[in-house]
Amino acid sequence: MQQMANQVGLALEAFGDQLSQLLPQIVDRLTPQGQAPEGGFSDALELLAKLAK
Repeated sequence: MQQMANQVGLALEAFGDQLSQLLPQIVDRLTPQGQAPEGGFSDALELLAKLAK
């Protein structure tokens, strides 16, 4: 998390606060009606990795 916080220019605590707000929304959108996508989460993980850079 520290590395990601550094990459986006936030203090670790601020990054954690924002992540704690966004992560439930991301999971909710990735799992419509509580179901994981048929292809898994690899596409989502790749997107998150790109956003972290």
